[in-house]
Amino acid sequence: MASSAEAAGRAGVGSVIRDRGQGTVFWVGVLGPLMVRSSGEPVPVPAPKQRVILATLALRAGQVASYDELEEIVWDGAPPAGARVAIRNYVKRLRQILGPVAGRRIVTRDPGYALEAEPDEVDALRFTALCSKGSEAIRFDTPPGSGPGAWELLGEAIGLWRGNPLVDVPSNVLI
Repeated sequence: MASSAEAAGRAGVGSVIRDRGQGTVFWVGVLGPLMVRSSGEPVPVPAPKQRVILATLALRAGQVASYDELEEIVWDGAPPAGARVAIRNYVKRLRQILGPVAGRRIVTRDPGYALEAEPDEVDALRFTALCSKGSEAIRFDTPPGSGPGAWELLGEAIGLWRGNPLVDVPSNVLI
């Protein structure tokens, strides 16, 4: 049986996604340990609260996470006084850690922050899209040869999972 790495190396539908973002400009993985790639290179995010913020923004890619929501998630429902200032500082440091390519994907939007990412750039979003396409292919019985089949799409979706989601993100509220 082929390993995940061997399977990722073979060309096929979504092979850029299967190889966990290698060679892509930006990619965030939450379907397992938190993982970030920028310009094809892994970017470690060691600080726990920054990991929580990044995971929150990735799960809501394209949508604003308000300061209030981030405070609740980062401090598991019990934010300290001055939490808003701390969130700003965590985001500033997170942008610096992510570097110039990935860091600018975190944008300030009233009343908080958002992660600008395409569905292919966050594994959970890709998973949802593949499941929807696979379900549609089953419902409409897509003819063979007219595109990826239902089982191929659903198999690719399952292949995105790398373990327990957010296993290394310390937040009881987020999970």
